[in-house]
Amino acid sequence: MGQFFLERLPEIWKIRKDIKYKHLITHSVPFLSDITDEDNKEILLDFVGKIENINEDFEFICNQIGISNQGFPHVNKTRKNAYYSTFYNKATRKIVEELYGDDIDRFEYSFEYN
Repeated sequence: MGQFFLERLPEIWKIRKDIKYKHLITHSVPFLSDITDEDNKEILLDFVGKIENINEDFEFICNQIGISNQGFPHVNKTRKNAYYSTFYNKATRKIVEELYGDDIDRFEYSFEYN
């Protein structure tokens, strides 16, 4: 997640139910609700790739649909080598855990604490 997003997350969290800010909220909703049935129990996709495996997952998808893998260019690369958890403070970590808890659980992620 970008540093700007995390800095603004407490503000976004406060206004999340205000319809005039729907454009902000659309980009911060949990992923699971978009890919599961109405009860959020069954994933309705054949495959869900992960960004941390993007090259391997893209290769898998290319093979599944019968196209050659032309590669996946790495653009907008972060210049720092900082680990993701260093971008969070207690407030943003709590909001992310609350907002994305189902995603974190379903996709077997864990939140590392500094």
